[in-house]
Amino acid sequence: MGGMESFMYRRDNELIDVAEAFARKRDGIDDTTKVFLIKLRQLIFTPLENRGFNNININYNQNFLHEFIKKYQSILNNEIDRYHKLKADDIIQKVVTLFWFRFKVQEPIAKYTWFNYRDKIDPSRMEGIWDDDDTDNIVVDIFHFPLIADKSTNQIYTPLNSFINIKDIIIQFTSY
Repeated sequence: MGGMESFMYRRDNELIDVAEAFARKRDGIDDTTKVFLIKLRQLIFTPLENRGFNNININYNQNFLHEFIKKYQSILNNEIDRYHKLKADDIIQKVVTLFWFRFKVQEPIAKYTWFNYRDKIDPSRMEGIWDDDDTDNIVVDIFHFPLIADKSTNQIYTPLNSFINIKDIIIQFTSY
């Protein structure tokens, strides 16, 4: 990834690291410093989420597709054309800004977890329609989107959206 987004992302993370080190290495206890770290991260990544990888304006009257989007648009369009007609540039922008910027706006910072095809379900983290005595035969079959949560508090921002396979019968479930 190149361009302003990459530069800002690196510098923003450096500034956040310095601010966190400052809070750790300077004596004192106050709520302002704790809030500062959260607000700094949110203020930095919210504009990146809102405008990151958008079209590039030249002289406020010409719009050009962002180079990152342009690079991957044709690759994704070729793959999508095999299945359905969608706008690849919109998909790339929304996915990249979600995974790179939006998670850092959350407090606490969200993490995502992908489950692999044929992973056994985990009844402590997933819910669905199944008999608790028969969970050994249930596996993840297809999923649309990862589980997004704060692992330290188990707060779920977006549940896993998936299908499970029970002896070749597929049903939809979500995790919590």
